[in-house]
Amino acid sequence: LIAADVLDGRLPYVPLFDIKPPMMFFMLAGAMAAFGESMPVARLFGAACILASSIAAFAIARRWVDPVSAGLAAFMLVAVTAAFNRGAVFTELPATAFLMAASWLFVARGDRLWTAAAAGMLLSLAVLTRTNLAVVAAAAGLWLVCGRMPFGARVRAGAAYVLAGALPIVAIVLLYWSAGALAELRHALIDVHMAFLEHTVDPERKLRTFARPWLRRLESEQPLEALTFGLFTLGIAAGLAAAARTLLRGERGERRTTALLLLLCGAIFTSILVSDRRSLAHYLLQLFPICMVFCALGLAWARRRAMGLGAVVAAAVLLCCGWAFWKAAPSAVRFTADPGGAVDAYPVRRAARAIAKVREPDERVWALDAHLVYWYLDARPPWPLAQPSNAAKPWMVESLAAAGLVPPGSLLQAAMAARPAWLVTRQRYGSYARRGPMRSGEVPVPWYIRDEKTGARLRRMIADEYALFHVDGRDRVRVYRKLGRPGGAAEGAAGGAP
Repeated sequence: LIAADVLDGRLPYVPLFDIKPPMMFFMLAGAMAAFGESMPVARLFGAACILASSIAAFAIARRWVDPVSAGLAAFMLVAVTAAFNRGAVFTELPATAFLMAASWLFVARGDRLWTAAAAGMLLSLAVLTRTNLAVVAAAAGLWLVCGRMPFGARVRAGAAYVLAGALPIVAIVLLYWSAGALAELRHALIDVHMAFLEHTVDPERKLRTFARPWLRRLESEQPLEALTFGLFTLGIAAGLAAAARTLLRGERGERRTTALLLLLCGAIFTSILVSDRRSLAHYLLQLFPICMVFCALGLAWARRRAMGLGAVVAAAVLLCCGWAFWKAAPSAVRFTADPGGAVDAYPVRRAARAIAKVREPDERVWALDAHLVYWYLDARPPWPLAQPSNAAKPWMVESLAAAGLVPPGSLLQAAMAARPAWLVTRQRYGSYARRGPMRSGEVPVPWYIRDEKTGARLRRMIADEYALFHVDGRDRVRVYRKLGRPGGAAEGAAGGAP
């Protein structure tokens, strides 16, 4: 939604707000400006970021292992990432592309002044895409100034690192200054994040949150999915063991490179643990490329141990990659053959078209979820927040209200009081109390509404005052229309279902 605003000449956070840093919106808007404003272009942008991370990780791994092991690990990275994010375009994807490019520079050209400058700029872009990676940028800077170069060279390298890293930040500040929107930028990058830091959770809970989706995939009913994640896990474990041996017995250069990669891996993991209250599973995508390097070490160890074991592992990796391609190929082929038909196949797009057929210009739409419906309808949310879940975060609402960007009080209560003509949500989430399958006739409440009273009031309002208008897609995008509106109630209640 914000990338579409950028295409229309507006800046991120003016007027539509999100907690994400601005770089993702500018990059996505650039991709759409070049190749068209559509969801397939956004997904191709994500795929290009995965490819860039894989190439950088392959180049790093090649300094340790043979090209076959590095190549197999790179293929494994693509398969695991594709299976884990299932086509979604998360900010982790471009951020890790910048991060891995900077890591390669440190590993391959770490003793040169221009390397420090280039790495500083790349890590600055990574931080402007994922704020938590500031921890990694700080760790890399400390590594640079505490390195093996002479003192004077270290000072110059540190200065180049800091000055080059400041360039993207200065450019964005000047852009907002010229538009008279410095207050909005400061609020988005400083004020909201300061409020945000007060609402983190304990690391133990985060570890459990991250472990659950990984274990689900290891125990998947699809054997090839379980094999893919099992191989990746075993490869990382074997690679970490090989890295430990290198630290103890390797040559000086190998020990330094190993220590750097372990430092970056630890810094990324630490940044994830301190980054957010929600502890969403896709945060782990930031770790995948650096873990691929250790996976390459594990594959190389397996191939050295026995030719037969290496052949079995290579065959298993190629099988997993084939499975990932097979999962992604149908949609790619459909888009190549008929781009318009592929776009029309998206459930949210079909839901938006169903609404557009009968919606009056003055009728408001409230997307509790599936908020891309605003994009397809060229409509605006009831409040200037791109993500619906942000309206349920008291700390964010209070911070935005203090800046005058939203009215004080509960935005959810205000939206319910306004009784919009249309409601859009997804069925897959169940209710605030459960994540299991929906019961027959149950009204879905989004995952982010944790308060029992608010969830009960919303369900009662939908049940009493709205009629189901459209149901569509695997995750069951549901559209409700306010009773008493002309044009009937349940145009797609059965017809749109798969």
